[in-house]
Parts: sequence; C-alpha cells; structure tokens
Amino acid sequence: MKKRNFVFIITSLLLSIVILITYLNYNNIDVDNNNIPSNSKISYFPEKTFSRIESYGYITSDKKIKREEKIIKNEYDTIIKNYISENLYEFKEPLLYNYDSGKEIYRFTWLRSFHNPIVIRIEIASNKKTIFWKELKINKEYKPIKIITDTYKPLDNEKWTELENLLKKENFWEIYPNINVPGNDGSFWVLEGTKDKKYKAVAFWSPKRNKIEYFELCKYILALTDLKIDEYKIY
Repeated sequence: MKKRNFVFIITSLLLSIVILITYLNYNNIDVDNNNIPSNSKISYFPEKTFSRIESYGYITSDKKIKREEKIIKNEYDTIIKNYISENLYEFKEPLLYNYDSGKEIYRFTWLRSFHNPIVIRIEIASNKKTIFWKELKINKEYKPIKIITDTYKPLDNEKWTELENLLKKENFWEIYPNINVPGNDGSFWVLEGTKDKKYKAVAFWSPKRNKIEYFELCKYILALTDLKIDEYKIY
C-alpha cells in the first residue's frame, strides 16, 4: 500500500510539472521558469493588441490645419508591438498575457525618446502588495545597453487604494487598447494589467497632450517609486 501511494505521488508530481511546462510554453512560446522569453523576437503582447492608426490632415473652413487619426479595421501595428516587446525583453520582464499567476499585476512601461527607459510592476498576492521598478541605461544612439536600477519595496494599502480609484476613473479595463500616432519627440506610455484571468494592454504616445486621465494614472504609478525624475522629463 505504501509503495502504491509513493508511485501515485511521484506520478502526480511529474504530471504537474509537465502541465506547468506546457502551460508556460503554449503556442510554442519559449520562456524560462520566470516566464521570461528566451529571445527578443518573442512578443510580449497578443497578436491583435495595437490597432494600426492612419493620420491625416486637412484645412478647416477658417483655414486652420487640423490632424485627425483613423483606426484601420482588422489591421494591427506590429512595428509598435515589436518595439515595446524588445524593450521589455531588455528589462528581463516576464510575459503577463499567457498564463494565470494567481496575482493581480499592473505594469507601466515608459519609453522616452531621449532618456532612460523605465518599467514599473505592481503585484498583489494574498493581500501582499509590492512595487518593483527597473531602469535601463541607453547609449549615444538611444539604445538600451544594461539595467542600472532593479529594486522593489512594499506598497501600503492607502497608496494601493488611490491607484484602484485612478484605474476606475480611467476605466482601464474598458478603454480601447490602442495608440495614437507617435511622433519624433515624445514617449510611449504602456500600461498592462492582469486580473482574474483577464489581460489588458493599452499604449498611448505622449498622453499628456490629449489623454490626460491616462497620463495622470501612469504618472501616479511613477510617483510610487523612489525614482528621482525631473518634472520637465515627464512628457
């Protein structure tokens, strides 16, 4: 009887390991034990995440030039998706969309044209709240070369409650997972969330200009860290 129980336990353990490996690597996604991709070509986002946007300008009746943006139906921006993914890989961040960790997680990725990229991840598990942040050093060509900050600290309930309020105010889980057309001087503000087996990713280019509530939400996440960033660099 004892031998039979031992065989059963070993068989169950091996089966659990196989299921876990399959779960983390479904759709042939090659990741390590921390769900970090094996190479920079693996996308951090589902295929249909960021719609392709077309920008066009026209002259109004009062002879002013106005620019508008149009979503191209059933087309998706792989260039933007790959650019953000490559930076997240340099941060050695895990994929969030492809498995249920049992945690509630929010990750803000801030990719600026001329300053170091920053990523901030907030995790809630069993009522324990932790905020992690990393900073990448860039070279003269503005390419990331190494992680220079990688740290974390507990997040208190009061600050978490304020973040929850901002997420609700922005209606994060319902806003369209889209970007506005990027320019030459600005930054991507990317916010991901995973909760109750749901995943959401939203990205905007320099939202301070036209997505002010989203801007304030991400700026609050940035303020939760100990990073010292001049106000003029927040664009």
